[in-house]
Amino acid sequence: MKNLIDQSYIRVLVKNHISSVKKRNPLFSMRAYAKKLGISVGGLSSFLSGKADYSVETLEKLVTDIVVSPEERKDILKEYNIHLLDRLSARTKSSNYDYRLLKEDEMAFIKDWYHYAILFLIRTKDFKLDILWIAKRLSISSSEVELALSRLVHLKLIVINPDQTVTLQNNAVKTTDDVANNSLRIMHKQMLYLAGESLDNDPIDLRDVISLTLPVNLKNIPKAKEVLRRCQDDLMALLPDDEMSEVYHVLFALYPVSKPVIEAGPQLKDPTIE
Repeated sequence: MKNLIDQSYIRVLVKNHISSVKKRNPLFSMRAYAKKLGISVGGLSSFLSGKADYSVETLEKLVTDIVVSPEERKDILKEYNIHLLDRLSARTKSSNYDYRLLKEDEMAFIKDWYHYAILFLIRTKDFKLDILWIAKRLSISSSEVELALSRLVHLKLIVINPDQTVTLQNNAVKTTDDVANNSLRIMHKQMLYLAGESLDNDPIDLRDVISLTLPVNLKNIPKAKEVLRRCQDDLMALLPDDEMSEVYHVLFALYPVSKPVIEAGPQLKDPTIE
């Protein structure tokens, strides 16, 4: 996959390093070198030939192997981050709105949960506009972060400023209510999966899962939805403040577990059967 920015300067570093090692060690093997770094030899060949780019995580492996000085390594990766943000900055124009109602095609463009998580991570007090930092905070890949930032810039939901800071374009992003939408369905399924992961991995003092099973009159379902939306608004007013440090998912699920039984009509006797 080709990345958002040119990685040629790191590619040159790797080529020079390999050339130097070959001079010192005639038995040098590209396959062994790739294995040492935990990457495929085919991927390394494609990278060196300029046919493909690497994620920031893999670039970090290469730079760590090549560059002895920790400070120099940090500077090289920081330069990559700056190049990416400069590219995104050149694509942005500021236009503030109070809130943004996403259209169906816009929702399809950012249907994965982490797009919205990044929008709210930006609001936290220790936020860093750094690809690897965001990737580690959300447990996603650096490639996903790069693409997400690019999409958020494209939709004018964020602005990357020339001074390497980010500006949110909207106080809130809204989606349609009670309208079937495949992109929203995909995101909700992802959030349900993440809720299960949190049950297994997060301590109970940092999460809460409440469930309820009860009989209902279907005529009251619209009223129940109104209650859930009021609860959503109450949480939005309660949880955010000036000391925000983490991003949470809050997911309300109201769904039937019993299914209506469709009665079969009267069976006609087959005249060919006695």
